[in-house]
Amino acid sequence: FSKTAEIKADFAPARYNHALSCIKLGEDKAALASFKQAYNIDPRYEKAHLEEARLLFRQKDYAGAAAAYQNVLKINENNRIALQELGALYYQTEKYADSESAFKRSLALLPTGEADPLTDYNLSAVLAAQNKNTEALSHAKKAYDAKKMLKDSELQVNVLYNYALLLDKSGRTGEAALKYEEVLGINPKHV
Repeated sequence: FSKTAEIKADFAPARYNHALSCIKLGEDKAALASFKQAYNIDPRYEKAHLEEARLLFRQKDYAGAAAAYQNVLKINENNRIALQELGALYYQTEKYADSESAFKRSLALLPTGEADPLTDYNLSAVLAAQNKNTEALSHAKKAYDAKKMLKDSELQVNVLYNYALLLDKSGRTGEAALKYEEVLGINPKHV
């Protein structure tokens, strides 16, 4: 991709692909430079902004990552992936109201009748962190009801455990105990 980028310097996809190659090689600084070149050539290059945000997030440059995610959303306000990842970033940095907003915007973009257990799970955690327990329990239940959509069995257990915790917190201890038993039946070492 380096050769293509040299030959066709104004070809944004070549810069983008070069950046992805740099990431694979552990050359994060070069990757960031190539992403920047890609969106300087084409400011609406959504994927370049998104991958830049991901790289900055992994580097714990949360302000830079948030700005890059916001650039994605300026280009495409309906990018659910950017909203979900931005919500996770805000949760990580304890900006719970912003996290809640990003997750809710993502869920609002779902077609009627479709479920997104991961986003409901994340939203329930954000709401619980803000002591919005009734709403948190509602989203935990939605995540629980759709947990089979998640391919990762450990994530399914986390969704189940989160639901149990929120049932317990809401005083529904009998239901919570059953869910805790279900968790232990799946993974006896889950804590």
